[in-house]
Amino acid sequence: MEMETKTRKIGPPPFLAAAVERLIPGPRRGLISGDWYESYVSPRGYIRKAARAIPVIVADEVRRTFNLAFVTGEACVLYISFAGARLLPLLAVIAAVIAVLTVREAYLDPARRSQQEAATHGIVGSTAAFLSQVLLGIAAPSLTLPYGMMIRGAAISLMMMSAWRLVFYLKTTPADEPGAARRAVRESYSATRRMNILWVTACIVLIFTSTEAVPATIKGRDFLFVFIPLVVLFVAYRLKLNVPDRTAGMSGPLHLSGDPYKQELSVKRDMLWTPGRSADSGVPWSACLEVLFFVLLALPLCIAVWRWWSGDPAAGLVDWFQVGANFGAFVSLLVLWLYIKRLNRKMVNALQEMIDAANRELQAEQKK
Repeated sequence: MEMETKTRKIGPPPFLAAAVERLIPGPRRGLISGDWYESYVSPRGYIRKAARAIPVIVADEVRRTFNLAFVTGEACVLYISFAGARLLPLLAVIAAVIAVLTVREAYLDPARRSQQEAATHGIVGSTAAFLSQVLLGIAAPSLTLPYGMMIRGAAISLMMMSAWRLVFYLKTTPADEPGAARRAVRESYSATRRMNILWVTACIVLIFTSTEAVPATIKGRDFLFVFIPLVVLFVAYRLKLNVPDRTAGMSGPLHLSGDPYKQELSVKRDMLWTPGRSADSGVPWSACLEVLFFVLLALPLCIAVWRWWSGDPAAGLVDWFQVGANFGAFVSLLVLWLYIKRLNRKMVNALQEMIDAANRELQAEQKK
């Protein structure tokens, strides 16, 4: 009895128990770690048991959470993002990213397959692509991608994988749950804001890689092709920040400046880029600049086509593989932007409804 007390009632060291518990995926994590805690004899035996059991548990969870339709979509997204690469390096990147994200899915709480996970999903996938290239550069350099293609593909895939997950695992919160509406709006706003940031990042990478794919024949051209689109994007976004406050005309405690909660909602609403006229102008300057930005984004690719069409000798300097890949990325970003604008519009309407609801509550309190 004394021997039993000394060997089985102490339990594993806290740091060891916490580390092992983190390695156990799925909803059974607490139950399994509790059983192992109760049967603890020694650190060596505890580690040996975990090393034998965890791979089996992970494999079971991978089989349970694996979704063929979702993984097929991810593979297509990666193929588009790294289009133009040689077949074996392309397959190596796709396999590495899919493997990492599939295992990650097994560790993810099903309740967290929400809009907020979309950006994290894309970041993990892009990081896995980079790390796979580092390891392949050491073990098999022939399977690595060119540096420029890797940068461009990682940025585009980050955006597109995030968008794919956002669409596939779109979360809906039960309407009868207390506080569900506000939580849903907060989650949606966070996800939408991240999607906008990721989209802009992908566009910036596309701008730089397009100028590299189509070498300049005029000094200073690359600076203009990078600088002007970024300025146009910034001005178009800045104009959207001047949206008139639709509740500013109200007096008393209903004014947004007197209510931090409604003021925060108003700022969030006006930060999202949505179609429409800017400020008090009758001209939709923001929409015009939006179209101009996409024209500038496609301009290097159009120049490459023109060189080929006109028989320009400079066409021999064009990296046609990267031009083709960038054209696919351009089309993908254009389509994604149409989807993101719809998300922005829905989010703006949801925030405005919350502001209107808060105003109605204050009006009702004033009448009492």
